[in-house]
Amino acid sequence: MARDGSDDDRWMLINHDSRLVRYDVAKYGNQEVHNELINDLDPLVVQAVARFGTKEHREELASHDDFGVRREVAHYGSTTQRENLIHDDHPVVRSSVARYGNNAMRTRLVKDSYPSVRYNVARFGNDKLRDRLISDNDSYVRSGVALSGNKQHCEALVDDESYIVRKAVAERGFSDLCEKLKRDQSEDVRAAVALYGTKEQAHFLLNDKYASVRNKAMIRLGMVEE
Repeated sequence: MARDGSDDDRWMLINHDSRLVRYDVAKYGNQEVHNELINDLDPLVVQAVARFGTKEHREELASHDDFGVRREVAHYGSTTQRENLIHDDHPVVRSSVARYGNNAMRTRLVKDSYPSVRYNVARFGNDKLRDRLISDNDSYVRSGVALSGNKQHCEALVDDESYIVRKAVAERGFSDLCEKLKRDQSEDVRAAVALYGTKEQAHFLLNDKYASVRNKAMIRLGMVEE
């Protein structure tokens, strides 16, 4: 009823015991519904208001006690609202700013203490920001550089000490780098080469000692469905 019913139907459900029902009421409701549910005691419901409500609702919720609500404001809010959340106490909120904000915001977050924030800077920022993160001490962040960077970034990371980073390089599918990585000591890296490398490299890996690698090679060659 919350989804397919009328606004009157949704209003009848606004105090329903189930938070999932109230979430749907907020999701499909009108501004009047959002005005009521913005004060709901369950953060999940308020998150729906932050996501589906108006700019004015998000302005009010930018200082909400629940970090999940503030995360939704950072995701769906305006540039100004993200600016106001860039120094939020919770890394999940700052990660959302890094993902959905602009490069000026990411520049201010490039030295954030949490890897999840720096990872989003690497993934969604520009090459200049990735240049600053290519030697980050966290492998998760360096994998973000490899996944979104240019070939030069991947060339610099192909011999990284972490298999997570080398796997990310393999997933980019640069044939010369995959050629080097097809004999990598990590099963996960070779599986990535099998799936994202050339068909010749996939043929080579059909004989790998691990079934997971052989399976990816067969998928790449169309021998089995993924």
